[in-house]
Amino acid sequence: MKVKREALKNAAIEILKGFQATDSEAGLVAECLVRADMRGIDTHGVHFLTLLSSRVESRMIQIPTKVEVIRDEDATALLDGGNGLGQVAAHRAMEMCIGKARKFGTGSVAVRNTNHIGILAFYSSDMAERGLAGIVMCNGAASMSPWGGAEPFFGTNPISIAIPGDTGEPVVLDMSSSVVARGKIRRAERMKEAIPAGWAFDANGNPTTDPSEAMKGTLMPIGGPKGYGLALMVDVLAGLLSGSQFGPHVKTFHQPLDRQASGSS
Repeated sequence: MKVKREALKNAAIEILKGFQATDSEAGLVAECLVRADMRGIDTHGVHFLTLLSSRVESRMIQIPTKVEVIRDEDATALLDGGNGLGQVAAHRAMEMCIGKARKFGTGSVAVRNTNHIGILAFYSSDMAERGLAGIVMCNGAASMSPWGGAEPFFGTNPISIAIPGDTGEPVVLDMSSSVVARGKIRRAERMKEAIPAGWAFDANGNPTTDPSEAMKGTLMPIGGPKGYGLALMVDVLAGLLSGSQFGPHVKTFHQPLDRQASGSS
């Protein structure tokens, strides 16, 4: 099925407004989701609205989103996302970073108490298109074990870096610390498809191509211990430094619905 970009975005906006999002919030989040679909990352696209709906119905997310500035000092700042829409908090942090970078040469803004922020390239590429180098990272729910272990401890903890390009198109890196994002394994499980070898371990720490067994186990880090090390450092910078949850304490946006995600970026 092919759907026109604007039609998909308008539909997402109306759904988000039905969740009591403001016009500006709905437009921002819808753009983030649709852009993910356009990049072929459908795990972070409009499919996300079904997950969001469950949390809204369970009153586990606060909409409209109220972002609070906890600390603002020269080139750095700390925001509280109010357990609202993660894209709104992350976008506010990005705008503050841009302002600080133009004034001080660099800017760093951390966010705590927020939710899933979507694809990181949405923010890093925006900064690059404005002539700045953008770096975005966030931690997530435990899905990857420390190297040599079998128990989930770190999230896929993605990082995105974008730099301006001479042609106007930025050069963008957007990757997880694991070989693959867990959303692709969830998708394979829904579609009843096998996953490639080298993506995940089962609960006993053995490599598996069964997505259901992989969901019980852990993801493989990129480059073995190097990916584990990258996930660790992202967790320190995005989780511990922001005063947010970290490691196995970060709750997934998928299940359960009894506690907020409390992620960071």
